[in-house]
Amino acid sequence: MDQQNGTKKILIIAVAAFLLLGALSWGGLVVLSARFFGDKDTAKDAGAKAKYETVESAALPEVLGEAKEETEVSESAEQAEEVPELNLQSVEPDEGLFGNAEDTDEAKKPGKTKDSAHVSTEPDPMNFFAITVGDTTYQLPQKVSDFLEDGWTFPDGEDSEVLGSKEYISCELRYPGTRADAYVYITNYSLDSKTADECYVTRITFYADRADEMGVSVTAHGGDIVFPTGTAEDVKKAWGEPDYVTDDCLFFYGSTYDDYYTDDDMVYVNIADDGTLDYYSIATETEPEDLDEAEVSDETPAYLAKYQAPESLGDDPLSGNFRLDGVVYSVPVPLKVLTDNGWKHEYDESSVCGAGLEYSIALERGKERIYVTVGNFDDKACMLKNTIVTEVTVYGTDANMELPCGLKNDVTQKELLAFMKKNGIDNYDFYDNTKSYKIPFDQTGKDRKQANNLYDVVFGYTDSDDTVPEWFSVRSYGWINE
Repeated sequence: MDQQNGTKKILIIAVAAFLLLGALSWGGLVVLSARFFGDKDTAKDAGAKAKYETVESAALPEVLGEAKEETEVSESAEQAEEVPELNLQSVEPDEGLFGNAEDTDEAKKPGKTKDSAHVSTEPDPMNFFAITVGDTTYQLPQKVSDFLEDGWTFPDGEDSEVLGSKEYISCELRYPGTRADAYVYITNYSLDSKTADECYVTRITFYADRADEMGVSVTAHGGDIVFPTGTAEDVKKAWGEPDYVTDDCLFFYGSTYDDYYTDDDMVYVNIADDGTLDYYSIATETEPEDLDEAEVSDETPAYLAKYQAPESLGDDPLSGNFRLDGVVYSVPVPLKVLTDNGWKHEYDESSVCGAGLEYSIALERGKERIYVTVGNFDDKACMLKNTIVTEVTVYGTDANMELPCGLKNDVTQKELLAFMKKNGIDNYDFYDNTKSYKIPFDQTGKDRKQANNLYDVVFGYTDSDDTVPEWFSVRSYGWINE
C-alpha cells in the first residue's frame, strides 16, 4: 500500500481550521505554527480558511498540472498553493505521545503498550513504536544515522537530499549485505534545513517478500509478533483489539485513537490470504527528545538584498508589481519593506520561521487589511522580520490594490475578462462552481520557474458579472527560484 519507487517529495500538511496546533518553545524563541485568527473579522477569517489550509515546502515549486475541467477543482493543486496563518500562542511542551499509562483509559486496553514514542534512552523492544531486526531494536522516531551506522544504505542515494524544516520524504533503506529494503519516511524536525542522513525515520514498513530476503528475524512486542509468519491473532494479543479494520488490514492507533483520518502514531498490518502478515508498518510524528536545537540568528539573510523596488507599476500585466497606498512593490518582497512603509502585524518580530516553511499573516495599515504569505527560503531558521512575502491577498474591499494595465482587486468578472482579452491573456483556468480564475504569469505553460506565479481571483458562488471578488491574490516566487 505504501510501497513506491524512488523518492517522493511530500508537502507538509497542517490543519488550520480553528485547531490549535500550538507553538513550541525553541531556544527561548517561538516556533510558529498554523491557525486562523479568532479575534478579528471572524466571519471573514472563516471564509479565508478555505484558501489557507496547508503549509508547503519551500523547495522550488512543482510545475502545475494540466488544466482541469471547468467544474472540477483539483484538491492536490489547491493544497500545493495554500498556506495557513501563523499562531504565535505559546503552549507547554507535551508530556509524551501517550503520557503516563496509569492516567489514561486507553492504557487499560488489553495488551496495548502506552509507552512514549520519544527515544531518549535505549530502544525498548516492547514499545508500540519499536521493531527488532536481527539483534537490533529501532524505536521511532529513530535517527537515520543509527541505521547507517548499523550498515543500512540508501539504494538511490537519498542520504544527501536536503529537507527543509518539517519536510519529509519517502524512500527505501536497504538492509546490510542484502538487496532487501524497508520502506521509510524520513522527517526533518529541525528548524534548519538538513540532509536526510541528519534526520529521523518516522515511518517504517516491512514487506513479507523483502523481510524474507534479510535473512534475520523481524519482530515486534519483544518477539511476540514475528514477521512475516505471525498472524492477526498474534498482533491482537500484543496490541489489543484494532481501532479500525478493513477487509485485509488492522489499524492500531496511538495518541490519535479518536482520529480516523490520520496515519500518524499508529501500527498497521496487512493480512495475507493464508492468514500471515503481508506487511507490518509503524508510523509516528512525535518529535524526538534528543533533537538538537537550532541556533537562530538575528542577521538578515543575504538573499533578501536581491529585491529591487520597481519605480512604477509598468505595462507588463504579469510582472508581479502592485501598488498599495501609493507605494509600488513587486512580489516577492521582503516583509520588512512593507513594515517599513507602515504595515503592521500582531506578532513578535523575533518569532522563528523554520527553513523552507511558509505562513500567512494579516497586515494592517489604518483601515486597510491584507493577508500575506511569508516564507523563509534560506537553509537556516530566521526571525519573522527577515522573511519574504510571496503572495498578497485582499478580501473583498479590505484594501485598494492596483496592478499594471489598470487591473484592481475590485475588478468585476466582466472587467476581468475584458482585461485578459485586451492584454492577450488566453492561458488561464476557470472553475465554474466558485467562479474563480487562476491566471499564470507564464502564458506558455513551459517555464518551470514561473509555475507557481499567478493571479488567483475568486468571485464565489454568484452568477452576477458585476460582483467584486471574494478575494484577489497576486503570487510570485520570481528571482527566489533563480
